[in-house]
Amino acid sequence: MTIDRPEIFFERIHPYKGGDGSVVLERLLNKKPQRMLVPPRELEILSRRIYNLKDVRFSTGCFSGLPLLLNMRSTSCCTVRIPKSQGNQTFHIVTMRLDRSGIPLCSVCVDDGRELTFIWTFESPIQKREFFDAHIIQNTIKEKIEEFSPTQDSADLSSLIPFVGSQNSKTGVHAAPRHIGKSYSKEFLREKILDLTPASKRDKHLRNAGLLLELQSLFDSRWWAISSSPEQCKNWVLFFGVALSPFCSPKQMELELKAISESIEQKPWRDIKEKYKGIIGSITSSCHDGFIKYNGSIYSVYAPHWPEWVKGALSISNDEISDLDLKLLSGEASLSPHLSNPTRRFLPVGNWEFVPESRFLLKKVS
Repeated sequence: MTIDRPEIFFERIHPYKGGDGSVVLERLLNKKPQRMLVPPRELEILSRRIYNLKDVRFSTGCFSGLPLLLNMRSTSCCTVRIPKSQGNQTFHIVTMRLDRSGIPLCSVCVDDGRELTFIWTFESPIQKREFFDAHIIQNTIKEKIEEFSPTQDSADLSSLIPFVGSQNSKTGVHAAPRHIGKSYSKEFLREKILDLTPASKRDKHLRNAGLLLELQSLFDSRWWAISSSPEQCKNWVLFFGVALSPFCSPKQMELELKAISESIEQKPWRDIKEKYKGIIGSITSSCHDGFIKYNGSIYSVYAPHWPEWVKGALSISNDEISDLDLKLLSGEASLSPHLSNPTRRFLPVGNWEFVPESRFLLKKVS
């Protein structure tokens, strides 16, 4: 098998070579997931060296660290993964179903012999502050084809997809583009797909995204001192769990909250898991669209008193409200100004464990 002009594929997924953040690559080495960060411009060159390596995946978004929603800088596409339940006809059957639902033809489809990854690419990237748009588009597409059993993490913007040329160890098939079409403007996909979403749902996600961005801004401003207030540590995990629940699958939620715990304690997960595994397990097993259950109580991001409760539990001062523009957490506004701040950057969360390129690209591991 050969890959004809891989630059076409990677230019669709990561067209902005000078963009903010890095692409995350992942593969198994000695049965443990190993990750590497690379600039988007290096993907085409790496594709020649990754060819024939087994089970390599990469992020469709750019991140400041681990592939987490909290670390997202931007994304140029939305993805949905479908099992090949109808064999080689799956692509045509799913495409016809999407067309009947008013969804435009995907920009790229990758086939690794086991799953099809449908990808809709944007002509200009969606930034972190706009992530709710990408989430709604991706989740709406997923809902329209539920009958084909899309993977549970298909709604996660941080999910990884097969690297073209890598071999699926379970099928022996090299991941390859099944289809390469055109990219779409953000405005076109918003109009085309968001019109299929009830206005109440869009408004709800807009508010929830603002709460998450404000909570992350507060966390950033205190990262150096959070561990000195041990009575607040689990509250941070709980509040991030509530804020993330509309946007993450349970599996992704677990990764996000482990990373938050690592940043709170400034220690790797193996050293703190006994302290946090109970609350994280409870949150991930019960989280659903803004609701979680912990210690017999139900917590909801939609509760009228939720911002007030967060403000009290985390001792948010008036100076912090003013300096960080925490309009939602203070109850001063119904929309957050963080949703329209194009220059805001967040510190990465989680314990960084990336390997160098020389190790990641090993053909064999002893």
